[in-house]
Amino acid sequence: MKAVRIHGHGGPEVVRCEQAPEPKPKANEVLVQVKACALNHLDLWVRGGLPGLDLDMPHTLGSDAAVGMALILSLLAGDKRPLSTVAAEFPRYFTAKSTRPIPKNFASRLKRLPKKYIKGKINRIDGIKVFLPDGSLHIRASNTEPIYRVTAEARSAKRARVLMAEGLTILGG
Repeated sequence: MKAVRIHGHGGPEVVRCEQAPEPKPKANEVLVQVKACALNHLDLWVRGGLPGLDLDMPHTLGSDAAVGMALILSLLAGDKRPLSTVAAEFPRYFTAKSTRPIPKNFASRLKRLPKKYIKGKINRIDGIKVFLPDGSLHIRASNTEPIYRVTAEARSAKRARVLMAEGLTILGG
């Protein structure tokens, strides 16, 4: 099969479009044929290396495929419990998002982010994303509009809103 894979973490130079062996499903797993798939921001973060994520290499990118549903169906096939019961065991995350026009000193203001969250893990693959023990904050300029986007994720809606507000404050928004 043709696949977009990485053989290590880094920039675009680690991405290869190549022939890869077809996966062999194990018992209680399903194999889904993907005709086309987009690469998205999650794939950028995986390529750059995410804290706590230890991948076997080479790793096939393409998180936009229907693989998530296939994994859930596979889990349910072996587990025999209702989806609601299985889903209740997974952690819940809340998202807070905002956009603002890009200020003239956007780049210098963005440099303040790692200084504020000195204990966070910083990823600079697509803007700046700070991974914190209780959530994450991602700030990036749009590739198509003169705006920047602030996205915060946390285990509570309140914490996600607080992180988003902190990001906006750092950038003067």
